[in-house]
Amino acid sequence: MKRMALLAIFTISLFGGDDYYTQYGKKVQVAKIVQKQALSRDMAGENVEYYMTSHGKKVGVTNEIIVKCRLGVDCAEIFKSFSLSDASNLSDSLYFVKIPDGENVFTISNRLSENPNVEFAHPNFIKANMRR
Repeated sequence: MKRMALLAIFTISLFGGDDYYTQYGKKVQVAKIVQKQALSRDMAGENVEYYMTSHGKKVGVTNEIIVKCRLGVDCAEIFKSFSLSDASNLSDSLYFVKIPDGENVFTISNRLSENPNVEFAHPNFIKANMRR
């Protein structure tokens, strides 16, 4: 496991590592490790990009972001300011947003999370199927 974490840190430092997401208030650097490929039957037709985190964990993301706005805030206005038009309402303040093709999911989610009216915004991480 230590080797994997060291390899991840080396890879991120070697290839830039400009991409990151925020987890519990701390930045987690990521570096792309595999080009787009279909994940499984559940994700048929969706493209998944795989990244290695600075913690040595492999994560997959699609072009989707989960956003939670502060109570009483109109998220539609925030999305409009980012030119995001494909948003599904999951609850009163929770949204599932698809970003346009060619846009960086980490860049947009980080810019959204910097908005004071947004409680959190992060890429929709793909969880691997596990056997019990």
